[in-house]
Amino acid sequence: MERIALLADIHGNSTALKAVLKDCRQNHIQKFILLGDLFTKGPDPAGVFRQLQRLPTLAAVAGNTDDWLLAAGGLTARQAALTAFTRKELPEPALTYLASLRRSLLLEREGFRIFLSHYPQLPPFSETPDLLICGHTHIPSLFTWENTLSCNPGSIGAPYDGDPRSSYGILTLSAQPGFEIRRISYDTLEELRLAQQKAIPFFSLYEPSILYGIRSNTPPHATVIKPEAP
Repeated sequence: MERIALLADIHGNSTALKAVLKDCRQNHIQKFILLGDLFTKGPDPAGVFRQLQRLPTLAAVAGNTDDWLLAAGGLTARQAALTAFTRKELPEPALTYLASLRRSLLLEREGFRIFLSHYPQLPPFSETPDLLICGHTHIPSLFTWENTLSCNPGSIGAPYDGDPRSSYGILTLSAQPGFEIRRISYDTLEELRLAQQKAIPFFSLYEPSILYGIRSNTPPHATVIKPEAP
């Protein structure tokens, strides 16, 4: 039996990541998969990189905000401002690491074919994978898509499902795959103090996801309706 932590959408929130990794240690998790959007938007991308460097990572894929850091142009004003801040904070090895990541991967573990992608999408295959593991939506979910079990662990750094606690997944591979969502509380006020201290761009858009677990265009305490599986 193999147990693997699924970490997605950390977004430069080292405060949340520290709490999640503590929970992983308490659950004796020793293998990790990274699902992209690691550094951009939050105040401490360098702190996130330092923590990730120490992990025994099985595999990692890049997300859309990771691509921003490597782009030569074509970004919106907001994307460009967030990217400039993150590039200034990150050490050069972090950018080299991002450049080495693929956008999707197919793994074989414990007899299962596992497709990894930041995006919840499944390209054509001659042999359909057993599992699709993705991120991007910031909303944890488990559903079957085209005969493939699809798992999204939600967001560590900026949840969008109305719950401000960090969200990550534990994948268990035995006779049948199992998927557990873990919700972890952390010091959100400390994270916001750090964001203000660092003067991150568009702080007013970052704050709602940290305090309320919602996107910036969702009113505080609004009812969040989770999308149905495709």
